Amino acid sequence: MNYQGSQYNSPFPNINIIYGGSKQNEDDIEEYKNKEELLENPLYFLQKDENGSKIIQDLYKKLTPNEKNQIFNKIKSEIKELSKNEFANYFIVVLIEENDNEKINFIYNSLKDDLFEFSLDKHGTYVIQELLKKLDKKIIEELWDKFYNHCNNQNFEEKAFDQNLNHVLQIFIKRNKMNNNDRIYEKIINKFDVYSKDKYGCYIIQAFLTNCKDDHYNKIYNETCKKFKELIKHESGTYLIVFFLENDKNKDNHKIYGCLKGNVFNYSRDKNAILSIKKAYEKGTEEQRKQIIEEVINSDYIISLTKHEYGNYAVQHFLEYSDEKTRNILIEKIKSVKDIESDKSAKYVLKKIKELNNSKMSINKDHFRKLMIINSNI
Repeated sequence: MNYQGSQYNSPFPNINIIYGGSKQNEDDIEEYKNKEELLENPLYFLQKDENGSKIIQDLYKKLTPNEKNQIFNKIKSEIKELSKNEFANYFIVVLIEENDNEKINFIYNSLKDDLFEFSLDKHGTYVIQELLKKLDKKIIEELWDKFYNHCNNQNFEEKAFDQNLNHVLQIFIKRNKMNNNDRIYEKIINKFDVYSKDKYGCYIIQAFLTNCKDDHYNKIYNETCKKFKELIKHESGTYLIVFFLENDKNKDNHKIYGCLKGNVFNYSRDKNAILSIKKAYEKGTEEQRKQIIEEVINSDYIISLTKHEYGNYAVQHFLEYSDEKTRNILIEKIKSVKDIESDKSAKYVLKKIKELNNSKMSINKDHFRKLMIINSNI
């Protein structure tokens, strides 16, 4: 059968390919029944469209080792081309995920001379990222020197903040030995404002913080607290604060809670700072939560936040993570306001109250049911 040009009638339905490689719902993928044809012509199906690639991916996971080798032998001479293909790159990722060392080494050797260029490619970067997760740490160390020098010989931040290469650098940082990341620390600390206020720069900082010396971690933590007022209201900087609150390496993050003191109401109304407020309340100790809630609960602030387009999200979080006594006080204050149901933002808070009440009723019913079972067995 001739597969060239438009003479071949595709067995696949027409679908819209979404930029960025979004995968179709599996219900939309037709199953192709002729396995022998798939085994014989994987290159055609892989490169034709997203359905073709998805069918080969699904098939490959169900094949015998011999059948898998049959497909691999058909495509291995085209590894470089397939790794940059908008559809086929996902299949190369599947090959790597299978943890077959022989195939992983073949893919690596096929791409190693062009790893940097592939990392910058919007499709090739997915293959490189998965490959780096599987390679031996000794190879990672050798490659890291090449990647770092390649970036440094140009404009380091321009390359590091590239949306494709950035994710590759994150994996390098996480898999490196700590001392191999010292050069990244120098970049971050010397240009902290640049890194902390850029989306991809902030990703680099967070990756570094997961695999760095305690001294470096503490210095970046202190620098974050020093710039706190700028960062918490910044669209990228607030995520750095959230990172520290989530990881809690500094035990109780007392400096961050100190920075929040006296500013909870204002930060709760800011579209970026609200993320840090929510995380601070969620992760705080009993005393830290008390500090936060006391700034808003005994005043008109809680009503103002309930009616605010961003503040209502803070109130929902306060309700969810408060102890029962505090939650009841909040509910009483909110429901005491006349016509609160008519406010657009308050409706979300009232919905959260209803969800929490329903959840509590469900727990009580389960508890009662268990007691009945226990009593019936006595």
